[in-house]
Amino acid sequence: MRRLGEDVDFVAPDDDRNDAFLEANRSFFLDMRGEPVFGRPRLKGIAYAQGIALHRRLSDALVYGMTRVLYEHWDEVLAGAPWWKEPGEASLEEAAAIRTVPYHRGARRYYEESGVWNRAEPG
Repeated sequence: MRRLGEDVDFVAPDDDRNDAFLEANRSFFLDMRGEPVFGRPRLKGIAYAQGIALHRRLSDALVYGMTRVLYEHWDEVLAGAPWWKEPGEASLEEAAAIRTVPYHRGARRYYEESGVWNRAEPG
């Protein structure tokens, strides 16, 4: 684990460049919250949507099963990442809403069966 302030530190973002960076890199977004985790209410940072990248040749059944197991054990995942418990941080619904990359058919099937895939949206 990296030690905050020693191995990792936060720097002030360049406000003049943020919009251009975020437009060119749609997986990233500007996080203005900061406060709940770091106790620094004025903290701004560039964050990114996290996920698992899978090759499209993996079987639909395998990826469906991986996705199902992940969300059936979501409480265990959150135990290792307590900052994700904040509303809107990470959930089945949030994962299905991120549309910066195409979804594997197996994962999409799980999201559809779970009722969180909005078929009106592209992807």
